[in-house]
Amino acid sequence: MKKLLYLFIALFLITFEAVPEGLALGGHKSIAGIVEVIYLFVITISIFEHVSGYSFRWWKTPQNFFLVLVGYILLRFAIFDIIHNLSAGLPVFYIGSTKLFDIIMAKLGGWGWFVRLCCVLPGIAFLMEWQYGIRSN
Repeated sequence: MKKLLYLFIALFLITFEAVPEGLALGGHKSIAGIVEVIYLFVITISIFEHVSGYSFRWWKTPQNFFLVLVGYILLRFAIFDIIHNLSAGLPVFYIGSTKLFDIIMAKLGGWGWFVRLCCVLPGIAFLMEWQYGIRSN
């Protein structure tokens, strides 16, 4: 049974890495983005589930698990583009013009970066499970 699970995981990873790239090359960037979001969501949930030891069931999952996921989303929102821009050799605060997210951020201008800055500390706090300052249970 475990070997079948390994096969399923390998096929999932390969397929969901190849499909968005193929769709993007074929000119279907919106669909490629949706497939990539689903892929990243499943990978993220799986990793946090494995590390935390929780069995991911929406109705049984402890609240702390959801706070960790929210922390991840906030921190990713805050720092992803900076890391991406540095890796691509672009200016640190560069905002693209093709994806819907980039168009919205461009309209917000400096406020978009301010919102990102405000997401850093809550993101870290949720990931570290800090409550009432720097204390965790």
